[in-house]
Amino acid sequence: MADEKLSFNQNWLCNGKAVTLPHDAMLHEVRNASNPSGSAGAFFPSNSYVY
Repeated sequence: MADEKLSFNQNWLCNGKAVTLPHDAMLHEVRNASNPSGSAGAFFPSNSYVY
């Protein structure tokens, strides 16, 4: 049996917007030093993202 490679990096949606993997949804958020995540979360707000 031959090894078959499948690409699954394209045709994804994140919160209804087309994205290509790898994708980091947080990078589209605004950083703010007062966010609860603090420096451990790079000052990004904590949100839920649906792929």
